Amino acid sequence: MATALRLLRRVGVTARNAFVATGHGMLGITLAPATGKAMAGYITTGRCPAELEPFRGDRFSMLILRRGSGR
Repeated sequence: MATALRLLRRVGVTARNAFVATGHGMLGITLAPATGKAMAGYITTGRCPAELEPFRGDRFSMLILRRGSGR
């Protein structure tokens, strides 16, 4: 989670047209196809699939604001 928070501080939680899919740990190679499919749907339709909802970047908004920009 620490790496994702650093990235979100740099990109900005509310950055438009920025899509990030991280946090797979050592399972990235096996989870990549499902993540790619879900993200492709999100990017092309603009609607966040239910399975991605718990992982939205804005769930860190308060934590990022509390800690500062990190720059």
